[in-house]
Amino acid sequence: MLWRERINPERLLWEILILGMLLYWVIDALYASQWLKESLSYGFYDAGIGKLGRPILYSLILETAFYLSVPYTVIQYTQFFLFFAALGYLLTQLYRWTKSFGVSFLFLVLMLLNYEVIKYCFCLITESLIMTLLMMILGLLCQWARTRHPGCLWALSFCMGLAIALKSASYAWVICLFILLCWIFQQQQKWKIKLKSIVALGVPLVICWILSASIHYLGTGNFANESTLGEMLIGKADLIAERSM
Repeated sequence: MLWRERINPERLLWEILILGMLLYWVIDALYASQWLKESLSYGFYDAGIGKLGRPILYSLILETAFYLSVPYTVIQYTQFFLFFAALGYLLTQLYRWTKSFGVSFLFLVLMLLNYEVIKYCFCLITESLIMTLLMMILGLLCQWARTRHPGCLWALSFCMGLAIALKSASYAWVICLFILLCWIFQQQQKWKIKLKSIVALGVPLVICWILSASIHYLGTGNFANESTLGEMLIGKADLIAERSM
C-alpha cells in the first residue's frame, strides 16, 4: 500500500504508544497519590520477606529500594516505563508477525483504554510488574511464532519463572508452556529439536523457582509461596451468601 511506503507502521505504533504514555503521565499527576495510598494500605512497604503471604521477589525489590531510601515516585515511574517498554516490544513483534497494522493498532488502543491495568504501574503491588512480564511473554510468543528462534523459548521460560516469584497465581501460566511444548512435539519430527525445546522451556523456569523457594526458606523457614486468595474468598463468603438469599 502507498501509505506504508510513506509511513513506517512500526514507528507510527511507537509514536501513538508514546502519546498514550504521556497522557497517563498527566493522569498520574492527578491520581497517582491516591493509587499509591491504596497500594500502601496492602502493607507491602513493610511486609518483609514472606510476611502477609506475599511472594518473595517483590518484597526483596521493595526492601532494597527502601533500604537505599529510594522515593516512592522513582519506584512508580520505573514500573511505568518498564510496562510501556514491554508493551512497545509486544506491539513490534505482533506487527512483524501478523503484518497487519490494523490488528496491532487495535491492540494498542484497547490497551491504552484499559485504565484498570495501567494504573497498577503507579501502585506498589505485584500486579505492577506482573503486567509488564505478561507483555514480555506475549511479545516473546509472537517473536517465536515468526522466527522459531530457540532463544525466545529460553527468555519465555525465564519470564515465567520471574512471574511465579512475583505472584503465586502465575503458576497457572505454566500450562501455556505445556501447550506450546505439545504443539512443538506435534509439529517437529526430530527428537533433537524436541529435547532442546524441553530444556529451553524447563531449565530457566526451574532455576527461578529453586532460587525463589530457597530465598523464601532463608527468610521464613519454609519453602511455600503462600497466597491470600483463599482468605479473601472466605472473607467474602458472607457477601456471596447474602446475595444468593
